[in-house]
Amino acid sequence: MFFVASLIHIRVYPTSVHLLLNGLVGIVLGLRAALAIPLGIFLQAVLVQHGGFTTLGVNCCDMVLPALFVGGMFRALQHLPLFRRVWFRAGLVFIALAAWLFCLLYSSILLLSSNEAGPERAQDITFRPVTIAVVMACAGIAAWIESRLESVPEFALGLLSGLVAVLLTAFLTSMVLAYGGLEPQSWRKLAQIMFVVHVPVALIEGIVLGFTVSFLARVKPEMISQPAAKQPP
Repeated sequence: MFFVASLIHIRVYPTSVHLLLNGLVGIVLGLRAALAIPLGIFLQAVLVQHGGFTTLGVNCCDMVLPALFVGGMFRALQHLPLFRRVWFRAGLVFIALAAWLFCLLYSSILLLSSNEAGPERAQDITFRPVTIAVVMACAGIAAWIESRLESVPEFALGLLSGLVAVLLTAFLTSMVLAYGGLEPQSWRKLAQIMFVVHVPVALIEGIVLGFTVSFLARVKPEMISQPAAKQPP
């Protein structure tokens, strides 16, 4: 699944984007994601010449670390006593959408700024009281809509997990591009583009992951839940 999803590319000059699904791998496989994801990335390099062999190590780190984080976060929140409460899952949707909107605003403004004052300008505009109020209002409306739909609790958690996984992966990859090269200044604009084009992917993957996790919760819940610990005799 992880390998097949990577074959569907959408060209966004000067790069391309595709669904990552490393968050779903982390949720389903847990620590074994550290074995599955490198294998999938290796198959990409061998069969479709995507990524290349010299970047296998850094690509594995960029994909595996968010997968492990999201897998642990998913299980920790899933086992909370409040997980089944309507207001709790509405809060998860609120946090997910607010974080996504802040990332979209900050990264877009930073990309459009052509001088060294870009980070200060992006921070100033993103965290203005008016901007924060608008973001909170949009996130609140989304949370209210989700609570009215009466979906299973796993949808909200899947939405948050998909967003976090993609944003973390894009952030790590952008940091490698911006600071890992011999001439980091020449790669920073590409790193900003890389992050911005993956912000919409994060929302799409969050929705896909929400529906996927909801489906698994209904038909095969043991795939997304840790097995119960055996009681001593």
